Amino acid sequence: MKNRFLIFVILGILALTSLACSVSGINVNFNNESVRGSGNLESETREVSGVTAVSLTGIGNLRIEYGDEEKLVIDAEDNLLPYITSEVRNGELILGTQDDINISPTEKINYLLVVTQELEELSVSGLGNIEAPALTTARLDLNVSGAGDIELDGLTADELNVNISGLGSIFVDEGQIDFQEIEISGSGKYEAEDVESREARIRIGGLGSANVWVTDELDAGISGSGNIEYYGQPSVRQDISGLGKLRSQGEH
Repeated sequence: MKNRFLIFVILGILALTSLACSVSGINVNFNNESVRGSGNLESETREVSGVTAVSLTGIGNLRIEYGDEEKLVIDAEDNLLPYITSEVRNGELILGTQDDINISPTEKINYLLVVTQELEELSVSGLGNIEAPALTTARLDLNVSGAGDIELDGLTADELNVNISGLGSIFVDEGQIDFQEIEISGSGKYEAEDVESREARIRIGGLGSANVWVTDELDAGISGSGNIEYYGQPSVRQDISGLGKLRSQGEH
């Protein structure tokens, strides 16, 4: 009887661990080979072309810069580099790890991506982080799932679409947007109080929060215990259920 109970406990722990890793975006399969980092850092440059979108899966820190020639530089432990994947599909650079290998870095994995074209989408799934310079684009999509972050030095755009699920965060330092749409589920955070937007539509479920600057129209919906703080004097339409709060911070 004790042995049977112990088996159930072990199976339960394995199931929960697998679920947690799945949510965080870390590639874990108990049937896969595991490779632990050697501790010896090495830099590798890879060719990329036509990148207009980036998807970072799993772990690692990505810095994006503009330049005259596209390239991807990966700094990681020498024995892990062969298992780090980079592929451009229809303009989207997908960074991840080989499906049949579980890697365990002992040092940070850092990416430097140099692009030449206007970026249209940035996505993080797992524990990764993306840092990008000030962007100018007609439309930009920002997506975070898991506990990752996206940080932009600035943004000028006609339209911005933000989707955050889990514990992720998106920060935009400054800029100007005509229309932005933000959807947050879980405990995600969107911080863009210095980005002037004419119109914003915000939907928050759970414990998420958003901090924005809106001049003309704000459509705010909160279910759960989320919070929206806004600067400016827009006309406001609100639909709030639960303990959520909508707070005006006055003029910017």
